[in-house]
Amino acid sequence: MEWKKISVLGAGSYGKVYYAVKIDSFLFRASVAVVKCADLWRSISLQREAHILETLRGSPNVVQFFGADVSIENNIPTYNLFLEYACGGSLHNLINSKRGKMSEVEIGFYAYQLLKGIQDVGLHKGVHNTQRKIKTILDRNFCV
Repeated sequence: MEWKKISVLGAGSYGKVYYAVKIDSFLFRASVAVVKCADLWRSISLQREAHILETLRGSPNVVQFFGADVSIENNIPTYNLFLEYACGGSLHNLINSKRGKMSEVEIGFYAYQLLKGIQDVGLHKGVHNTQRKIKTILDRNFCV
């Protein structure tokens, strides 16, 4: 995939997360994504994540998976995971920005969406057995 990494959104012990764009010269439009990168030798958790997201592809309640590839960056094989960009940030950050004060309606709204996502995960065999930290992110409409 030909994506151009624009800026670092975050970094962890395994690698970095980038905001990226892909320019479609035929349609004259740009697509945006998140690219999670790790050195190939340290990418087993990203590869597992790719497998899980491939299984959940098409679920409206789970971040969309665009694919994965291996590239050479600074002479190092790098595993790249391409995901839908959720511009609303994380639910954790939203709660912190409100200093933990949310109305019952807001809490119900996010709880319902979380449960729908968990239901989607539970409907796919093998995925529910995976012990993973679920990061909750929000789209531009602040939907989970």
